[in-house]
Amino acid sequence: MADKTFDQLPASEQEDFRNCLDADLAPEMFKVTFREELVGDGEIKFIERAITVQFGVVSREYDGGNGTHRTVDFEDDVKMHVFA
Repeated sequence: MADKTFDQLPASEQEDFRNCLDADLAPEMFKVTFREELVGDGEIKFIERAITVQFGVVSREYDGGNGTHRTVDFEDDVKMHVFA
């Protein structure tokens, strides 16, 4: 499965990412990619999304999509200066 770019994320998730940047880090400083996979049994299927955020040599992966805490986890990493 090919990685997709930040611009291919749903608009709401792009905005969530930008809202997390309260540490004087511009969104352009990050490389954001993601992978999606349709999972589930029978007629019940859902999309699992893995979002990778890279800042220089630092790379973190977050679960994405509905019902995840990706933005909270990312914001915690920013506050802890993981990307500094």
